[in-house]
Amino acid sequence: LAASFLLQPYASFVVAGLIVLLASGVALRASHTLPDIWVLLAITLVALVSWLAARNLEHALSDLRTANRELDQRVAERTRDLQRRSVQLRAASEVARDATGTLDVQKLLDETVQRISERFEFYHAGVYLMSMAGERVALRAASSDKGRQMLEQGYSLAVGEEGIVGHVADSGEHLVVLDVGREAAHFVNPGLPDTRSEMALPLVSRGRIIGVLDVHSTQPSVFTEEDVATLQTMADQLAHAIDNARLYESTKRHVEELTALHAIDMAMISTRDLDEVLSVIYEQVSRVLSISMVPASSSMPSLL
Repeated sequence: LAASFLLQPYASFVVAGLIVLLASGVALRASHTLPDIWVLLAITLVALVSWLAARNLEHALSDLRTANRELDQRVAERTRDLQRRSVQLRAASEVARDATGTLDVQKLLDETVQRISERFEFYHAGVYLMSMAGERVALRAASSDKGRQMLEQGYSLAVGEEGIVGHVADSGEHLVVLDVGREAAHFVNPGLPDTRSEMALPLVSRGRIIGVLDVHSTQPSVFTEEDVATLQTMADQLAHAIDNARLYESTKRHVEELTALHAIDMAMISTRDLDEVLSVIYEQVSRVLSISMVPASSSMPSLL
């Protein structure tokens, strides 16, 4: 308490006044006369100098406290940013690991949008895939409850015509909208009414646009450059995983077709029994097409 009092600028005047009173009392008691006027002026001058020094010290301490508060705030913000960045990079690493370790595209999409919503703290994340004709993009995975309702309804958008997703599916360039109320390209989706900012990133593999990664936030101006870079990396990983899975399925089906044709060819070479040949054809075609067919019958007209 005494220290805080002495640091106040007015403390020097209080102390000087006490010293003057004390000196006057001592002088009166000793010689029954007041102290010399120059002594009193000297004491007053010392008090004035002390007051100026104390005031400057108080200002310096105030500036130092302000600087310390600002530094603490910047350190706290930087720490939060680093922690958030670490979480995001860990999510990207997990997506990369899953993308290289699975051929189940739907499972990968579902897990990815869930990770994005949880780790980036976004209101909604969804993945749209391009139709075979390239005219529409259809929602294939969603993290939010309302997004999953849209998924059940078969929600899709026209490429180049509807919304930010449709625009990105056409241009192949990511688009960040920090305030959807001011963006003409934003398509007001009644299923996601709380969206205040939106970012869409293209899924591109081997130079082809195969879909769009779409994320929404309930806060305006929430996306950072780090968010864009990390999510674009995840979008690229998703695109390659989807393309690889499609290539695997296409190759697998092609091998099955060749195997079926070889079995039919061998049956036709090894026997002239029509029923046996038709039975082999039925079996192989059913296996390749994965559909039920009417069994071949010997009552059919002979072709040989």
